[in-house]
Amino acid sequence: MSMNMLSSVFNKSFRNLLIVIIFFIANINCLSCSSDKPKDYQNTDAAYISDICSKNNNKNFPVTIRQPDAPVTIKKQPKRIVTIGAEDADIPLGLGAKVVAISAESFKLPWIRERIQKDEKEGKETPKILPHISFSPYKEIRESKPDIIFAPKSLLQTEERVKLSKIAPLIQFPDSVFDDSIFITNKSEKRKMECKIRMHAKALGLSDKGESMIKTINNKVKTTLKQHKILKDKEILPINIYPDKNNFKILDVSLLHRSFLYRIGLSLPKILKERNFSTDPLPNSLAYDILKNIDVLIMIDTDISNLYNDPNFKEIPAVKNNRILLLNKTENYYILINYDHPLSIPWGIDRYFDLLEKTARK
Repeated sequence: MSMNMLSSVFNKSFRNLLIVIIFFIANINCLSCSSDKPKDYQNTDAAYISDICSKNNNKNFPVTIRQPDAPVTIKKQPKRIVTIGAEDADIPLGLGAKVVAISAESFKLPWIRERIQKDEKEGKETPKILPHISFSPYKEIRESKPDIIFAPKSLLQTEERVKLSKIAPLIQFPDSVFDDSIFITNKSEKRKMECKIRMHAKALGLSDKGESMIKTINNKVKTTLKQHKILKDKEILPINIYPDKNNFKILDVSLLHRSFLYRIGLSLPKILKERNFSTDPLPNSLAYDILKNIDVLIMIDTDISNLYNDPNFKEIPAVKNNRILLLNKTENYYILINYDHPLSIPWGIDRYFDLLEKTARK
């Protein structure tokens, strides 16, 4: 076979291989596509945010709520609400809606219990506590006869979503919309909590109450910040530190935790703008450089006694001046900053900021 023929065969084979590769990549990229999904529901993070964060004064039904796969239409105003996630009961209860069943995780939250007790004294129906199981308790949910089911942060499997949707309209936020980084780094976007309130309020036909709730909470936050002016110019960093042989191990505490502080108006520490923390151990000297300009350290479930054996740790200014706020995961303050919701903020923001100010003044 001549060299020209070999070259021709090779080029043809290469072209065929290239076509196969391109076809394969195209199909990989479309694995999440669905033929029955509307075109405007492809890659729609911005559309979700715009839809659920926009003010809506329409009280008429039916209403349509944008969802990950397709819009969900609610034909008439819901009168009986079921919430199945740990954080899902806050807003419907705060809006004064009739919540007939909540998750056991929700009922553990002190502000939820207090609100339910208040409603009971006013003669309102006590919500059923759904059992804590690995999958949604369909029987108990069905028996509650809901008009709508909220599960904005519940990690439901496809099978669960299908089953629940047959009981009542199911409303969920897509996970990407819950990425706090969207709301921290993009100043044009509304705050996450306001978006959640507006979505719930729109679905329940209570948009006026939703806007009133947003205004009340924002005013509460502004008042609290005015009462704790010393915190405004402080660099406050929620972080987890523990020794790892000759290294500090620095772990970034959840986005939820840190974004609670910065979303309500405290300054974002310079270090958070410059780097992302990882689970990789950092050399002591680098750990010191990261923390040397932080005014207050918030640590979660950290035994710092052993850290004092490290000379670099002892030289961190916040450590030297004992400006460390230690929180336990079981404490209400830790729970508060991971569940910044309409009921939790009025319940705990003053107490939490009192602790922060006391620590900052040391």
